[in-house]
Amino acid sequence: MIKLLVMDVDGTLTDGKIYMGNEGEVFKAFDIKDGCGIHDLLKPNGIEPIIITGRRSKILENRVKEIGINSLFQGVSDKVLKLNEILSERNLELSDVAYIGDDINDLTCMEKIICAGGLTACPYDAVEAVRSVVNYICKCKGGEGAVRDFIEWVLKSNDKMQLSKNVDLAIKQVKKFDLESLSVGRYELTDGSYFMVEEYITKKEYPCRLQSHKKYIEVQWILQGQEMIKIYDIDKLIPEISYDLDKDIAFWKSVDNMTQILLSSGSYVVLYPNYAYTSSIMVKEQSAVRKIVIKVKI
Repeated sequence: MIKLLVMDVDGTLTDGKIYMGNEGEVFKAFDIKDGCGIHDLLKPNGIEPIIITGRRSKILENRVKEIGINSLFQGVSDKVLKLNEILSERNLELSDVAYIGDDINDLTCMEKIICAGGLTACPYDAVEAVRSVVNYICKCKGGEGAVRDFIEWVLKSNDKMQLSKNVDLAIKQVKKFDLESLSVGRYELTDGSYFMVEEYITKKEYPCRLQSHKKYIEVQWILQGQEMIKIYDIDKLIPEISYDLDKDIAFWKSVDNMTQILLSSGSYVVLYPNYAYTSSIMVKEQSAVRKIVIKVKI
């Protein structure tokens, strides 16, 4: 889970231009969308915003106070060293970090974060050396909402990571049961999740509608036998029956060239809400299947 968002300034929070007046005064422009993202989205979701920059600017000090950033490090010549100090103080790891920058002085930090499993991004107009290594290239240029774009992407990534943890937890809970002796039926887990034991004979493949769910992630786990499951991205499908909130199910028209997944004893597939599927398809001949279907509450 991401717990820190580390940001560069020039070229990231700003467009990289420095405006100087006749008296030598310096001006920088910040995008209001970035500020709103930091103040209204990032902090309420438990992610601390941090700025590490090689320059010093009174304008920047005023801006960070305005949007509630408490950790500002200016005049930093070694960003990796400073980042490690920050992590040590907070007892965090590089995998807990999301980092956004635009130029080659950000690369060393980025590469270490990527290797550790953290997240990195750059504005759309970042230098090619940075664009080629980051996890995410923002849709916006520096100083034009790139940080806001990255914040939204990070929050979605955090949601996915949490869902993945929930799936792992549910599987561990199910493994505590004596699965071979359980009767066909439904069994409750924690936090609104549950699993079902099913037994049936696989069927011949024929054109059929696909199904999807919104309230649960589904884990289909074969205990005995084998079957084929076919899945497809619902964004590319035509609805056949609209989503039923009470039954938590929608149906979609079948298509060609679906992804095929062969499941045999001991294997499972995790089906997220963005995929529709059809299951219980025989492989070479019809066979008996004993299966666990875990419904992980979203």
